[in-house]
Amino acid sequence: MDDLGYEPLVPLTTMGDLIAAHVMVAHLLSEGVTAVVRGEPLGPYPVTVGRMAVTEILVPQHELEEARVVLEEIEREASSVDVESAGIGKSPDLRVSVMWWLVAVGMLTLVIWARLARYL
Repeated sequence: MDDLGYEPLVPLTTMGDLIAAHVMVAHLLSEGVTAVVRGEPLGPYPVTVGRMAVTEILVPQHELEEARVVLEEIEREASSVDVESAGIGKSPDLRVSVMWWLVAVGMLTLVIWARLARYL
């Protein structure tokens, strides 16, 4: 602890995605681990490319081991998710896609015709 009674925060991990970092911190907090996000993307002029876009997740020194265990658990769960069964990445039925495109084109045609009818 420092002179003011605060324990220093140490880096747990770095992430390239600010939203993913916030989700990770929320998960850590739900497991009882204190965590904060620090990085350039949080500033008034967020940088979202290169090394400056890296976001750090910091935890108190005494919670580092527990945070690492939670982090490993999160990574293990993420690697076991079956994306195909979750409905992500499945191609829609071609007939349904064509039908929706025809409906969209028909609606757009009606809107354009209604606008042009004022001037004819």
